[in-house]
Amino acid sequence: MKHSVWENLFTALILNTIITSASFAQNTKTVEELLSGYLRTNLTLLKLSSEVQNQELENKSSLIENGIAVSLSTGSITISTANSSGTDNNGYGTIVFSSKPQASLTVPQASNLNLSFSSSIEFSNNEMNADSTEILLEANIFSGARLERKIKLMESERKVLEAKRALQNGFLTAEKEFYEELRSLYKTKADIVTAQKDLYEDTIEFEKIKAQGYSSVSSKYRLAKLELLSDEHKIESYRHELEHNTRIFALKCGLSITDAADFLPKEIPEVQPVKAGAFDKNTFTETETALWNLNINSLKRKADQSLTLKAGAGYTFANDITDTKSDTIDATAALTLNETALTLGAGIYFPTDDAANPSYKFSLGLNPNKFRTKKITDRQKVISEDQEKIAVESARNNYITSIISQNSELEDILWSRQKKFRNIQTLFRPRSRYKKSF
Repeated sequence: MKHSVWENLFTALILNTIITSASFAQNTKTVEELLSGYLRTNLTLLKLSSEVQNQELENKSSLIENGIAVSLSTGSITISTANSSGTDNNGYGTIVFSSKPQASLTVPQASNLNLSFSSSIEFSNNEMNADSTEILLEANIFSGARLERKIKLMESERKVLEAKRALQNGFLTAEKEFYEELRSLYKTKADIVTAQKDLYEDTIEFEKIKAQGYSSVSSKYRLAKLELLSDEHKIESYRHELEHNTRIFALKCGLSITDAADFLPKEIPEVQPVKAGAFDKNTFTETETALWNLNINSLKRKADQSLTLKAGAGYTFANDITDTKSDTIDATAALTLNETALTLGAGIYFPTDDAANPSYKFSLGLNPNKFRTKKITDRQKVISEDQEKIAVESARNNYITSIISQNSELEDILWSRQKKFRNIQTLFRPRSRYKKSF
């Protein structure tokens, strides 16, 4: 019983020494200050932060690419010398410049509305001739273009969101690593205390052996002496380990230290536990990802329409489709079935000087294999959708399992903390029999 009293007193003395030395350490940083420095110098977080900036720039680029687009082109410019019959006033051969400029304005938000201009221009003898100058306005009647644009923007925004989440997870991972390293340092410091307690107890035993008159060459004396040397070696090893690991930890926090013993904070702020079930179940990472995949892929399947129809109207100056190169009022249409399985194109051109005799254009394209693969593709879409729905249900089941596991782990932590707190209270609570013995 007396041995237990001395053990408790020694432990209390060591704990008091640790607390007192930490309290008077002038260079001791708080946990918040150390964590701030640890996160600030973490290269992984810097990399993740730059990735967020990169994805934000990519998103801006996507908004531009999928917004109103203007295109200008001179076309191929040809410079040629006319034959001998074509000469200028000085008798030299005439130089002819020709090109086919084009311009277009596309508004994807408005059924992929497209306004285009094209012409064939020739310049010679200080004169300019323009043939087949066409102004055409086209729009999709049936098409997945608008939905495809929406999908691209959603995917671009999703990449930004995922980059930000990766950064948040990086902060959580780094914070966890910080506390794990800090806990390891405290454990090493506790190991020093334990080793010092062992040294104290073994010293008492050694003194007893000496008092009992054992010879210095006796096995019992030598074993007891060896225990003391072993305890002293452990203490020095733990101190060296603490010094080494503390210096490395301090560097990670952006600090340098002179004394590892005074570096560790004297206290760690208490954090209130939060039950995982308090959050929206649809924000569970696995569930949210599965729902996103189902949603975006459903939009893609919807955008992949079997039938697309485009119509246009325009005006062409000196249209060479007519024998007289008259100006024409144009109407065009294009139909596509099952991607490129069947393509139909038609155009009608009404001469302004003879509208009763229009000109026509037709085109037809056929790819039989596309009809065969379309059935397979449709079946694959159904299977993919079923798989995505299964993934959602699986994620929801995993959510329930995770909640049970997390709450159970939280209860274990709280129980363990409460038990340790009771043990500390028992250790420092005055006992009447201790008072009587003194």
